[in-house]
Amino acid sequence: MKARLALVALLLAAASARAADSPSGLWRFVDDDSVIEFSTCNGSADTLCAVLRKLPNAKALAALSAQQRREAPSWCGKPLVGALTRDEPDQWRGGWVYDPQTAQRYRATLKQTAPDQLELLAFVGSEWLSERMALEPWRAAAPTCP
Repeated sequence: MKARLALVALLLAAASARAADSPSGLWRFVDDDSVIEFSTCNGSADTLCAVLRKLPNAKALAALSAQQRREAPSWCGKPLVGALTRDEPDQWRGGWVYDPQTAQRYRATLKQTAPDQLELLAFVGSEWLSERMALEPWRAAAPTCP
């Protein structure tokens, strides 16, 4: 019986430690190599925001219009994600994501699907019709914007 209680206590401690984790830090979008930095918003541990720290790769930039390519350097350091509030231990909802290419703001949900994998959902009405973006940790030196 004591062994079972100890196991339950250990599992609960591990679950609460995982729930306390946050994806703060640098994350790379898998599809275009741009990098964002997640941090808490306004000092609230359960709310996440993110700013752009590295522009997309050359291939992604080439797909933009000439005007968007000229404007792209100004996107660095700007907020791209905001007001995501922890809804479950590995999920944040109720926030927004900004698309600098279209200058539109969309509703957002962030899911930590594994310790080294995030999924950012951007949508207008329902999550079922969302654009899903995969992110992985940025493992190089902190990027600098132009």
